[in-house]
Amino acid sequence: MKVMIINAHLSKVMGGSEVACHISAKAFLSQGHDVIYGAVKGYDTSVSWPYPIVEVTASEQKNLVPFLKKHQVDVLYWNYNKKLIWPNFKNIRAAGIPIFFSINHVNDLQYYPKKKPYKNPWTILKHNIKKIPKAYHFFQARKQINGYVAINKEHMDLIPERFNKTFIPFGVFDEVAEPAPAPRPYIIWVASIKRVKNPELFLKLAKALEHLDVDFYLIGKAQEEHYTGWGEQADAEQENFKFLGGQEMKKTNGFIKNSCMFISTCDPEGFPMVFLQSWVFGRPVVSMNYDPSGVIERENLGYCSNGDFDKFVSQVESLVKDQDTYDEISASCKRYIDENHNVSRNVGRLLDYFKTANTGK
Repeated sequence: MKVMIINAHLSKVMGGSEVACHISAKAFLSQGHDVIYGAVKGYDTSVSWPYPIVEVTASEQKNLVPFLKKHQVDVLYWNYNKKLIWPNFKNIRAAGIPIFFSINHVNDLQYYPKKKPYKNPWTILKHNIKKIPKAYHFFQARKQINGYVAINKEHMDLIPERFNKTFIPFGVFDEVAEPAPAPRPYIIWVASIKRVKNPELFLKLAKALEHLDVDFYLIGKAQEEHYTGWGEQADAEQENFKFLGGQEMKKTNGFIKNSCMFISTCDPEGFPMVFLQSWVFGRPVVSMNYDPSGVIERENLGYCSNGDFDKFVSQVESLVKDQDTYDEISASCKRYIDENHNVSRNVGRLLDYFKTANTGK
């Protein structure tokens, strides 16, 4: 059985699903399974990747069936959210190739994904009109899906019972390139810089805790025009705030490994891969807005502030000052990863699901 994973590639896009697909492709191959990565928008051809990889060109994206047949694909593992799904999914199913759809974000299950609100009424109207055909296409495309793969357990309840579905969490990206030693201990934030990630709250946190002997490192690229130059300006104006821009994934992992803790200010989404990247190194996560499936609090992996900024500040400060509590949480993080996010075991579960799921209608 030859599996094709379709998504953007981590060499072009820094995101959790891209990292997860990289991990899965490596694991498939290491276990002797036939896999190929279909990289939408290309990949870095100067690197020797540890699995077969091909670009899905712009012309091939319009009709994926010839592309899949050329590469003799038996099963399609779709990770590219709802982009390109119609009429591709209808044609792919007609060609006899089963489709398994990974839910990497809550928006992957919504006809009308929630976005940060626009202020201009004409912009709101234009945005809502554009949603109508996309919602219809998703309604039609989801009928063609053989099975859903949820990475966040709470998303299982959002999938209608008439569909095949399973919960299989991400494996962990633990490849590291060590950065230069830092002059002071630091707390880290990693994400694309856009409204739904709320990077301003991380800067606000740095200002609230400037009395501590720690720095605040932000890694990410501006994804919206509103944030162009924002990181550089914040770095210049706030002494304990360091903007590192976009970083290669192994280097990002190195920064996480050497940090005190990881900070999330994102709105609710899926199950952030970067949480796992933090926990594998024993780094607590303090999340301002979101605890996926309640796992942070339940498993003692850090704290969730539930939108309360004062509580957020207090929780971060307590972890900086209370070494005993920090060590206890750090041990919980490593134990949780070992028990729940074993790559080989979860890829085996994924393959079993591909073999046994029926039509999904």
